[in-house]
Amino acid sequence: SDVCSSDLAIPHEVYKAAMKRDIPLKHMIKKGDWVTPTKEYAKDHGEAHLGGKGKYKIASMRVPAKHLYTDGNSIHEWGYHPDEEKN
Repeated sequence: SDVCSSDLAIPHEVYKAAMKRDIPLKHMIKKGDWVTPTKEYAKDHGEAHLGGKGKYKIASMRVPAKHLYTDGNSIHEWGYHPDEEKN
C-alpha cells in the first residue's frame, strides 16, 4: 500500500549518544544529526566511540517521520532534518 502523507506526521522516538557536557539533553539533537530509533544502538555507539560508560549521555526526542531520512545502509542510522521554518 502507498504511504499516506498523514503517516509522515506520526511522531517517532529517536536517540543519540553524545559526549557528557553541561548542555541540556533537549538541545543535544540538532538538524543534520545522525539518530537511531533504538536506545540500545545509541548506547552501543556511546560505549564504542565516545569513551565508554560515564563519558556520554543518551538524548531522545519525538520527531515526525517526515523529518528522518536514510541512505539505506543501516536500519539503525537515520539523519534528522526538520522542515525549514516558513516565514
